[in-house]
Amino acid sequence: MGLPLRGVVSFHGLLRTDATLAEPVHARILVLHGQDDPMVPPADVGAFAEAMKRSNADWELHAYPGVGHAFTNPNARDPANGMAYDADADRRSWREMVRFFEDVFAPTTEPQR
Repeated sequence: MGLPLRGVVSFHGLLRTDATLAEPVHARILVLHGQDDPMVPPADVGAFAEAMKRSNADWELHAYPGVGHAFTNPNARDPANGMAYDADADRRSWREMVRFFEDVFAPTTEPQR
């Protein structure tokens, strides 16, 4: 969308993208994804990766094996539809988000020579 963002994080997002992005992606992107999320088939993950590659985005994806949709929501209790809280993935993904934002928003200073 061309917004002047430095970084964005997606927790259990749907990852659907248009075939082409109208604007270059300037924000760094972190995707935190449940590997077994039935709402995001592997084809959607692959299409997202291709869209990021075409737009030269600076992005990374962390997929948590055995984890479904809504893994950070302690009230997610619908395993029949692939939604369940996962305390370990919740903790790990939060830690990744903090690390990502610390890196994205770290002061940029040139080394003294």
